[in-house]
Amino acid sequence: MAELSNHIELNRFTPRLTPDILLEANSSRAVIDTIDTYQEAKLLGLLIGVDGCADARNQAEDLTGTFNIATNPSIAASYSKDRFQYLFKHKGFAGHMTLGHYSGNLLAEYLFPKGCGAHGAKEQLDAKNIKESDVPVHDYVLNRVVSADPVVQTYHSAKEIAKLTKKPVLAAVQDHLQGIIIPTCLFLDGGESVVAPFDHQLFDDPKYLLENFYKNGKIPELDIDQLPLPLQEILVNNRQFMSNYKKDNPDFKNSQLVQNPELIVLSSSIVPPGLRYLGVCNKLNTTFNLSLPFVKEEKNIVGFKASDICDVFNQLHYPISHAATAAGSNDPFYNTGTLLLETSYLKYSKQLAYLLSMQEWMTPWFNRGGQILIGEVKSGRTKMIEKYLVV
Repeated sequence: MAELSNHIELNRFTPRLTPDILLEANSSRAVIDTIDTYQEAKLLGLLIGVDGCADARNQAEDLTGTFNIATNPSIAASYSKDRFQYLFKHKGFAGHMTLGHYSGNLLAEYLFPKGCGAHGAKEQLDAKNIKESDVPVHDYVLNRVVSADPVVQTYHSAKEIAKLTKKPVLAAVQDHLQGIIIPTCLFLDGGESVVAPFDHQLFDDPKYLLENFYKNGKIPELDIDQLPLPLQEILVNNRQFMSNYKKDNPDFKNSQLVQNPELIVLSSSIVPPGLRYLGVCNKLNTTFNLSLPFVKEEKNIVGFKASDICDVFNQLHYPISHAATAAGSNDPFYNTGTLLLETSYLKYSKQLAYLLSMQEWMTPWFNRGGQILIGEVKSGRTKMIEKYLVV
């Protein structure tokens, strides 16, 4: 008789996505029209920049159904805003929003919102319940995530962005079981003016007990009418779109309980995957999306900073490590078998894929059948995609 052990035999991934599927999606008439609409909004100065959490249930284009959204997502919406100055200062934008998320079924009196994995890790790290640098994503959380509370995090992220632009900047969160965006704080005139339904300066006091802020079990909410028109329109669209979305998807709430995307996208493009790959990425909980800051001279991307590559890889550790060990469909990232890595030049994508493949923590994911696809994307249009062959 064979010895019994605690070893669990994990099912191998059977990735559905291929270069041809993604290229066909990007070259469809619907995507061409969508990108044209996006570019027109950019020329008219009507884009809304969304600095949101990378969670697959928190993609702004999938929450609003609108085409005038540009994104620079990171875990907990926490990446250094200085690395995206070009975006915040660009004349193509009418405003910006930071977007966090939580699980409504965990909201309670005297407890801050929970349900985001990065904020959960921050809470555990602050409480010294887990060691500080055991895993790469913990290193990122320690260095980038300000608070275990997504409302506080998006406030600080929006405040940081407001220092870099005169455009309005909105801090917001959404219950990923409902998909409704809640505006919490608005920064105007480079942060000189702040509109909030609470004493926002409390969030700048590290000694303030956040539990008192949630004593009634609710998140203080700005009236939509207090927002500049471009930001109003995004939130109105969100409410209308999600109402129809949930009618068409009656099991929506259950489908959002666990983050389980098919695809991870790491991209230098600010045109979100939900606009570029219609039919593949334009549905909630299908794509975990991370942004890769680049170094630009005049109009050409000339490379990437080593510190940015390190930060992005540390963030990638979160979905990859979960996917490598997910034993059942109720585990996060159980179906996450494909990573699309795309930059403006295929040679850069290939170099980054090589560096990533050399990380020790990638091996269990590869052994389970995980695949890397590399692509070249410019102005929202994908020029080529191919499968990266791990050496």
